[in-house]
Amino acid sequence: MIRFFKFFPFKLAPLFKFAPLMICISLLCAAHSAAFDAKDLAKLKKTNECNDFCNLANANLANTNLANADLYNANLSGANLSGANLRNAILAGANLSGANLQNAKLQNAQLEAHANLRNANLSGADLSGADLTDAWWNSHTDWSGAKLTGATWTNGCKCQDDRCSNCR
Repeated sequence: MIRFFKFFPFKLAPLFKFAPLMICISLLCAAHSAAFDAKDLAKLKKTNECNDFCNLANANLANTNLANADLYNANLSGANLSGANLRNAILAGANLSGANLQNAKLQNAQLEAHANLRNANLSGADLSGADLTDAWWNSHTDWSGAKLTGATWTNGCKCQDDRCSNCR
């Protein structure tokens, strides 16, 4: 190991002193940026709306009644929305990447263009009547990696695979 350091024109030993500190700082910053904004969560609970880029990332909203909620352009990435009631909710432009929407009720929800559902878990979710206009095939809406097995599709079919190409 000592021979390796001979080839560098500068000393690396002082840098190793600060490595643990730098790692801790970067982990704290990463954790802070990934957390939801408490003010945004309070606003949602009080008014049933949290739109225009409010931050609800990683929030636990499991089994929450969000029927008719206005979540236009909201950041819900990594949020736990399992079993949530999102009937008639406005989710257009929302970032739902990595969100858990397992068994969520999304009947008549607006999930049109620019919604991000990358790696979202929609297994068992009910999307009957949901507005996916320009969403499913739109290049601006990301469904890659979304889990749809057992979900009820907009036309009432039960998805047998993650592409809903085999409906029952």
